[in-house]
Order: sequence, then structure tokens, then C-alpha cells
Amino acid sequence: MHSRIFQVSDKPVPKDDYYTEDRYYAGFCNEIADYVSDVEEDNRSSDIDWLADFLKDAAVRDGDKFTIINKAKYFETKFKRYKDLLEVCSKVSLDEFSGKKNINTESLGYHDEMPFGPLTNLLEESYNDKFGFYIDDGYCITLDDYMRYIKDGDVFYIGAVIDYHY
Repeated sequence: MHSRIFQVSDKPVPKDDYYTEDRYYAGFCNEIADYVSDVEEDNRSSDIDWLADFLKDAAVRDGDKFTIINKAKYFETKFKRYKDLLEVCSKVSLDEFSGKKNINTESLGYHDEMPFGPLTNLLEESYNDKFGFYIDDGYCITLDDYMRYIKDGDVFYIGAVIDYHY
């Protein structure tokens, strides 16, 4: 599976200042990705479109510039999923918690029962998707964490786009 790292800044990023894949080999590749690669200029725009799709209703795009207009919109679906998962987790028995029995997850849209571990992975993914988009403004964090950090009215510009495989 592939995802992206987006370099961002509070002002336009000159091409000469674009981050490159080399920035991510040491830490990011050891923790999240198998490999990273620079995105060619031809594909950069479609990758920024991909990001814009994720931020629909939360941000307005003007070329490489994004303005946050309603960050809560970004979290609406994630929050519902988080609450649904919490509800299932709150009803877990000791046998399910210990792995003696699997957990009924029909209310979450799954047809099979699952062990406690994968359920907690889904819970974490609901509020911080570690295999989704990353934002690097000097420090590389998940898009979920970045959206919690910024405020409505904040503006950011996209610089480099880096592909990663996990």
C-alpha cells in the first residue's frame, strides 16, 4: 500500500527548498515505511488533489495553498467511528480481553469476530491513522495530528510530495 508525505509551510515553498526522499530514510523508513520515493512533478498535482479530497469541507484549496475553514468537519466521520469502537471496547469481557474468546464486531460492520488486539488497532486508527497521510512542517506527523494542531483560518502551502510504501 502507498500513501504520501506532504511538506508544508506557512509560506510558498520554492522548488529548491523541497524536501527529498533522503530526509525519510533513517527514521520514517524504520518505523512506518518499507521505502520512500520522490513524487515526480507530473504526479504532484494529482497527489495534492488526493489530499484536498481528504480535507473537503475542512479546507479550501487554491493551487498549492490550503486554508482551514472548518477543521471539525475533517473529524466528524473519524469521531463517530471512534465512539462506535469505544462502545464495543467498553463491553469487552475478561475472556475477550485475555484472548480466550473473540469479540463480536457486527455493530462495526464486520461479519467475523475478532481478537482484542486487532480491535484496539482499529481504535487507534480511528483517531490517528499511522498509515495515512503525513504532514512535514519541519517535523513529520500524521495528518490527524496536524489537523488537531492547526486552527480554523490557518493557511499552509504544499512543497514536496513524497510517496511511501508500507
